[in-house]
Amino acid sequence: MLFRQLFDEESSTYTYLIADRSLKQALLVDPVLEQVERDLQLLDELELTLKYCLETHIHADNITGTGKLRAITGCLGIVPENAPVNCADGFLKHREVLQLGDVIIEEIATPGYTGSNAAYLVNQKAVLTGDALFIRGCGRTDFQSGDPGTLYDSVTQQLFTLPDETLVYIGHDYKGHSVSTIREEKQYNPRFFGRDRLQFITFMNNLNLPDPKKMSKAVPAHQKCGNIESVISDQLSVIGYGLYIKMSKKVFKLIFVLGLMFLLSIQPAAAVIRESKIPPDILLYQSRQTWRDQAKNPWQLIFYKEIRGNNQPTINLRFVGFPDVFEFAHPQPLIINIKDNLTLKVPDIFVSDKEAFSPNMGQYDVKPILESLETNSFWLLELPLKDDKSSIIKVPYFILEEWKEIILMNDG
Repeated sequence: MLFRQLFDEESSTYTYLIADRSLKQALLVDPVLEQVERDLQLLDELELTLKYCLETHIHADNITGTGKLRAITGCLGIVPENAPVNCADGFLKHREVLQLGDVIIEEIATPGYTGSNAAYLVNQKAVLTGDALFIRGCGRTDFQSGDPGTLYDSVTQQLFTLPDETLVYIGHDYKGHSVSTIREEKQYNPRFFGRDRLQFITFMNNLNLPDPKKMSKAVPAHQKCGNIESVISDQLSVIGYGLYIKMSKKVFKLIFVLGLMFLLSIQPAAAVIRESKIPPDILLYQSRQTWRDQAKNPWQLIFYKEIRGNNQPTINLRFVGFPDVFEFAHPQPLIINIKDNLTLKVPDIFVSDKEAFSPNMGQYDVKPILESLETNSFWLLELPLKDDKSSIIKVPYFILEEWKEIILMNDG
């Protein structure tokens, strides 16, 4: 196995290159956009083919390089199961394994820094902890669904239970450290040593840290896999919406109308069915569209079928709206109105707001209603939103045909 630790000075971020020497195939963990050229040069010099980019979490202090690397190399972008990302090729669950030749990566869910932080155990010898555990420190817990009690449980129950000799490789460092061990962190990490759960919660809740410098750009960019152009487009739309609501309507009416005319002139993005194979036994088919509801608000629609080994496939429909503009109510069903006055209720996969990946994301189990999927008409989807907001999306027949094609894939 080849293992390299790379560093971005601006954000103090560590990126990890891991490869199987015999296959000459590699993966990167937490690539940084500004270091893509460095990473590509190293891959070329070592004669390696990039197969995967893994993320430990949604970063607030740097923009991921996964999108650019995927466009150049054709690699797959993999994120933790609950990450609020609508552009990933695959999601890894707790204790699920990704294998690349002799390299075995086991995902360990470590929420608390964010709601979807993960660590990656490499060949049972080293663990990449992301921002959950630092050398003599840990990640903050005051944004992105962070929770100090959850982080304490993740570190003490998931990471500190690994063998003492396990090497600890972190997501960031600000003091010149590069590697530690589980034994060292249990004995010398001041955030945890000598503190019980309640004391840790009290300590973390009183840090009063400033927001990361790049947070306003990095988080939405990461949710778009580093696609900055897409983020800028979304943010401009949100800014226009916010100005119209908060400021004088007389002053901004003309600007808003002109902006709306421009948005309406853009044709909705056509879907592309993507197939992703994630070793050892995950197969993912997905279709993504940018579509507008009847009030002309843009939404991301992701229809996907996930097959894990011999288990029954999961078939879900996911919606992603503007952050801080739309918020889904949980657990509430998605209402689908079909021709002939047929109304269907699609179950919410989230039993509470706390379980939801992100407030602006809704996800529904469409498997029970597959027999009602007719492709010669259209569906009207009523999204269950909070604050008495409503959104109705009309899905035309050609999108339904793509969804049906995904349902039928790999059924033999």
